[in-house]
Amino acid sequence: MKKYKSNFIIILIGIIVIFLIIFYILSFLRTFFSKNDVICENCNVILISIDNLRADHLGCYGYYKNTSPNIDELAKNGIIFTNTITQATWTVSHLPILSSLYVSTSFPSYLNSSNISMLQLQVPNYTVLLPQVLKEKNYVTAAFVNAPILSSFYNYNKGFDFFDEEGALNRVQYGDIKNVNNRIINWLENNSKNKFFLFIHYYDVHDPYNPDEKYFKLFDENYTDYTFLNNKLGNCGICDVPLDKSNISEKEREIVTAAYDGKIRYTDENIKKLIDKLKELGIIKNSIIIITADHGNPLGDHGQFSHGYQFYDESLHVPLIFILPENQRKIIKSQVRSIDIMPTILDILGFQIPNYIDGESLVPFIEGKETNLVAFTESFSSISMRDNNIKFILNIKTGKEELYNLSNDPKEKFNIANNISTEKFKLEISKFIENNKNKFISLSKNNELITEINETKKKEIEERLKELGYVT
Repeated sequence: MKKYKSNFIIILIGIIVIFLIIFYILSFLRTFFSKNDVICENCNVILISIDNLRADHLGCYGYYKNTSPNIDELAKNGIIFTNTITQATWTVSHLPILSSLYVSTSFPSYLNSSNISMLQLQVPNYTVLLPQVLKEKNYVTAAFVNAPILSSFYNYNKGFDFFDEEGALNRVQYGDIKNVNNRIINWLENNSKNKFFLFIHYYDVHDPYNPDEKYFKLFDENYTDYTFLNNKLGNCGICDVPLDKSNISEKEREIVTAAYDGKIRYTDENIKKLIDKLKELGIIKNSIIIITADHGNPLGDHGQFSHGYQFYDESLHVPLIFILPENQRKIIKSQVRSIDIMPTILDILGFQIPNYIDGESLVPFIEGKETNLVAFTESFSSISMRDNNIKFILNIKTGKEELYNLSNDPKEKFNIANNISTEKFKLEISKFIENNKNKFISLSKNNELITEINETKKKEIEERLKELGYVT
């Protein structure tokens, strides 16, 4: 009997050991093949940034209006990050996207806007952009940009073999997405055999909005004329004024939203034409496509109608969709950041990620990691700190504080900064500022900060910035 029990125990232990071995082998294989699905060596990279596009106005992010049928179709086979936060509230947020460094790391005076001009934000020589990294990996690099802040005057042409800034210098004549796509398609036809990185910056969703009547009537059947309201809003869109004091009625707000949605639909239809060309040329089967935005748009949610002056989620929450050759339908709810895009691209391509950057690869999130990355956003003397549950906003110049419990106040209507101690949040922001300052000193050591300024181009850019209301 004892011998029988002894044999039974030995057999049982053996079975358990075999099951454990099989379990670990399957776990290893699952991890291995999962990672192989993410890694895309020698793939083309097409990074599309749609300026001023808030995430919650896309169908694949839950919007009830049909603004984005083609982007939604792409997203069906893509990886959707539902909670991506930008690192700046205006177009300069492309610097964290392309460098994975915070803006104040490249511009230490940035947080004191009284000491820095919009015309002084040239990307420093020591700040390495994604195209520079990929060019060293034998990628052909090209960009099509349509905002003056992204022009060669600001050194965003670093690392690009081909840099189209016609729309940035003359938006009316060259900046419309139809015209931009014609130039992109011409470039693709000449470079379809090359391994390439293509950065596309579409500007059509940026204010002022005045879509063709066809697109306007999709979202406002009674549309007549938007010009009067566009003039009423002005360049800054009623800067930092509560809605009930802005002289903009609720009906007028609905008209603004309809115009905004019309421009999204117009952009969406033209993105389909680009995707169709990628399919026709056989490029899409070996390409990573990323769709994102530099920032969102207030649309009067907190009174303001134009971006850059506030830190609520309508401005900070942006779309982020990765479409890989091996179709993967995944929805990732963890909070991530725009600053993570560059290292994620490098990781997917199988390249080493620089150790000095501020972002981190999102490949582990694609493979199942579940955590939230704290997101800092900085613009015009203010900083916000956001995790999945709280948002703290600090004006470092005036000391004004805002604190929101996002769990029960997702619309950020109730500022509880006076009810709860904010010391730990202020301490984190102080550490953030100090870290960026130290990194600036480290990276800029023995490096010339900026290249020589082209005075002729400076005047041209200044005129464009005046047109947009960025400078007076």
